[in-house]
Amino acid sequence: MKMMIADDNGNSTTKMILNGELLQQPTTVRHLPSTPNSSEGTMNEVVGGLMNQLLVDLSSPALRRNGLYMIGQRAKASSTRSESMNIHVGRKAESDIPVITTLGMAAAKAVQKSFFQTHELPSSLTVEDFMTGAIPASEYTPRIARALEEKYMASPHIVTVHALNEIVTVTHFFRQVKITQEGIPALYALLQADKDILNDYEGPEKSPMDFKNKRALHIDIGDGTTEYIYTEGVNPVPDKCSGARRGVGHATEEAIKMLSHQTDGYVKLTRQQYMDVLADPENNYYSEAKEYFSETLLTQAEQIQQDVEEKFMELSASLDYIMVYGGGSIAFYDPLYERLKIFAKRVNTNLLWVPKKYAVTMNAKGMDILNRHLFYKDVAITVV
Repeated sequence: MKMMIADDNGNSTTKMILNGELLQQPTTVRHLPSTPNSSEGTMNEVVGGLMNQLLVDLSSPALRRNGLYMIGQRAKASSTRSESMNIHVGRKAESDIPVITTLGMAAAKAVQKSFFQTHELPSSLTVEDFMTGAIPASEYTPRIARALEEKYMASPHIVTVHALNEIVTVTHFFRQVKITQEGIPALYALLQADKDILNDYEGPEKSPMDFKNKRALHIDIGDGTTEYIYTEGVNPVPDKCSGARRGVGHATEEAIKMLSHQTDGYVKLTRQQYMDVLADPENNYYSEAKEYFSETLLTQAEQIQQDVEEKFMELSASLDYIMVYGGGSIAFYDPLYERLKIFAKRVNTNLLWVPKKYAVTMNAKGMDILNRHLFYKDVAITVV
């Protein structure tokens, strides 16, 4: 089996396009000392819902700590002891968590694909992977990118997937891996997007392809970092790209402290659990959580605004447009959109704030386009 993977490991969520199919999971894992009780249901039901109940045993040269892991949604729901990316330290390229998440999700999809083709659970599968991933501009150097590529290329990676009382051994061989900077692939997603991505854009460009030869400052707002990528046409200018530890995750962590203080320390949530509270108006702490998050989000928005103004002065070049996207751009719309729009007019450029329906997956879709049309265009892979 061959898999073409576009892998966007966010600090909050992993967005993966695998053979044309978009998969999303919280970038969260939990190491287990022993195998928990198996889930109930038919094999059809269990394999169909495998992504949300992901339990795998990993043996990989890429990991510091092999063993049994819950991944994604199952890890997040299981306990506050689940592990997420440290948004203060950074060093995403050195962390085991994105590798565990990537290997587990790809293995689970291989099991699902095989099962629903043959209607039998295989005992083992071998997968050849062709992958593109990205790391923050604030961490990116060619040396670090090569080291991460080599980490995946040090095959095989053996992933034992648990389904009911059965196991499937999936052996990953990464044949080719390309690691780029977060933010850069999004330009390719813009160029091939539907015209409605420009619904709120007031500049002279009337279709996505009109942006092909323009100069741009990309603002990719994530959970742990915000990337500031300068491009001329489709080419990034590495010396003018940077990143900062700003984003939804930092606002969330400050809000968590405020909620914990208000409850005398009895409510201690992870970032993902706090966001679940914000998504549930019926939660007992919804009002307080929303109030605290609004306060801390505003602080982060002010810091991003300052970064953008400083970045513009650093570039010493006129810009055709500023583009804002990323999962964090949705949360930051209210405190930041009007401010950036005013700034853009002041410096004689235009603001493209990517709509919510596109914002989260711009990097993943851009990497998928690069995979299919550039990096692995000669690899024969069936795309859904």
